[in-house]
Amino acid sequence: MMSSMRALIVDDHHLILAGLSELVEGAFENTIVDGTDSGKHALDLLAANQYDVLIADLFIPGEPTFHFIREVCQRWPELPTIVLSGSDSDTYVTKCLDAGAHGFVSKSSSQGALVAAIEKVLAGGVAKPLNYRSQQRHRTAAEGEDVDALLASLSDRQLEVVRGILQGKSNKEIAFDLGLSENTVKVHVSAIIKTLGVENRTKISVLAQKANLI
Repeated sequence: MMSSMRALIVDDHHLILAGLSELVEGAFENTIVDGTDSGKHALDLLAANQYDVLIADLFIPGEPTFHFIREVCQRWPELPTIVLSGSDSDTYVTKCLDAGAHGFVSKSSSQGALVAAIEKVLAGGVAKPLNYRSQQRHRTAAEGEDVDALLASLSDRQLEVVRGILQGKSNKEIAFDLGLSENTVKVHVSAIIKTLGVENRTKISVLAQKANLI
């Protein structure tokens, strides 16, 4: 876990915003939390500050559904972004993940679920509801699709990251080897997890071993 963290929380309900801020500050040491109820203000804050994680309500007044999430993920693709919603329908989850979000948490979930989601995206993973069923039409490696074909769909840089994972290296070590920032490596890991249809780094390594990727 990082020694300090700065988080931005976006929610138009002030009581929820205050509660989320208190939860994050209590769960992570040396944490600064900024909060806003405005999508426009959130974009201004993101442009002016360096955040480690964004937690945003899916439905922001004055913003079309998914618009804010898409804009954030396009402008700051390396920023771990978690979407909060009162609905955890598979359609909403899929659209948010496809837009580039790194996690999705239902507002009906426990406090521990949000903390776990934050920890997961900070480590480069993708946090999805336990009952989520992907609506992707292609079969993933875990469901039997040819592993070589899936790995071949990765970019050269992503394959270099996979090789680093296979060698047991941390994101920091991979970043040093490839001359990248640690956040950039986290983004690559998240993209690889989505493409391969797996849950974590360990399963990436398992598939890479099956394909004899060296």
